[in-house]
Amino acid sequence: MRNHIYIIFSIIFTTVLALSCKQEAAKYSYFIEGQLSATNNDWVIVQKLLPTGAISVDSVQPDERGDFSLEMETADSNELFVLFVKKYPWRITLAMQADETAKIEADAQYLHQTYSVSGSSWSKQLRKLAHSIESFSNSADSIYFLFRNSSSDSLQHLSDSLLIQNQKDVHQFVRQFCSENQYNLAGLVGLYSRYNNRLVLDYAADFDLFETVWKSNSRAIGENLHVQSLGEFVEERRQIELVRQETEDNIALGKKLPTMMLPIQDGKIINTDSIGGKPLILAFWNSTNKDSWKLNEALKELRNTHNNNKLAIISVSTDNDKIQWNNTIKLDKLDWTHGLCDQNYYRIFNLETHIPRVFVVDHHGVIVSKDPNPDSLTTIVTRLIAKP
Repeated sequence: MRNHIYIIFSIIFTTVLALSCKQEAAKYSYFIEGQLSATNNDWVIVQKLLPTGAISVDSVQPDERGDFSLEMETADSNELFVLFVKKYPWRITLAMQADETAKIEADAQYLHQTYSVSGSSWSKQLRKLAHSIESFSNSADSIYFLFRNSSSDSLQHLSDSLLIQNQKDVHQFVRQFCSENQYNLAGLVGLYSRYNNRLVLDYAADFDLFETVWKSNSRAIGENLHVQSLGEFVEERRQIELVRQETEDNIALGKKLPTMMLPIQDGKIINTDSIGGKPLILAFWNSTNKDSWKLNEALKELRNTHNNNKLAIISVSTDNDKIQWNNTIKLDKLDWTHGLCDQNYYRIFNLETHIPRVFVVDHHGVIVSKDPNPDSLTTIVTRLIAKP
């Protein structure tokens, strides 16, 4: 009998303890309120962002004036939320600290463009980020529409230069934003900013910033799930960078070019080791890449100057579309050997973050230049051919 009583009390105690722990976990409160016009009384929904997705945490139907108020409780003292109106596609991100009240005012039809926020300093920073990127995008659109009907080469070149500068300005702005907000979740969100459906920051080229934001957030709010997820990502990229550097060491200047058994355009297989006795330019490119177009123009000039007896040129494309690849070669009159890249060569030549890539190889198969500027290719090759 005593054993039965003991078991019953144990079960009760365990159940109460579990409920108590659950209640203890959900101890941080967040408040979002405001006024949205043009909601048509449709529901305002708030989701909590997780490292792997999002879950709905609250919703409310605004009154006739568009006023709404929401209260959430979570187990974390710093959270990322997404707010949207059910019938519209636009979403805004809020980065909040416990007990904050974020006050939102906006036109629901154009939520992401019109919203203002007060009462939450990190959320105000995210509004600055979103609206600034929107402004850069509008500037790019203006440049495009201004020059779209121009047939002048000089004006087209000006348009391209302005658009390239626009992208550089966006990149610089986002870097600065993340650096200034490196101790809070706004800086972490900034790392994944998108511009024209593409990430602004590059995981490899901007790795230092990812690492800085992670370290700073770890010191400030290290228990946060988003910060921990960023830490896992940083460690993963570190390992990738170590492998990349080891690979790069294998194709450094002075090293022999790795042997390639490359399927070429006519269906044959070419062995790069069989090209000995003359210089070789090995170029990796893609038909949709603007830098590749400039490279191909430089290679055309070299082919017109030096025939195949003096200089071998092999271009290896990373295109997935064979028809587009063949058409580009034909239309652009790229009259030299062409092949398609496979995953093995992606790894051997570190092509994940390098397109185009160029290797200049001497008569003995040794790499003498790597990724030179297309404008300097003629000088490098001319000197190489002149060597006995």
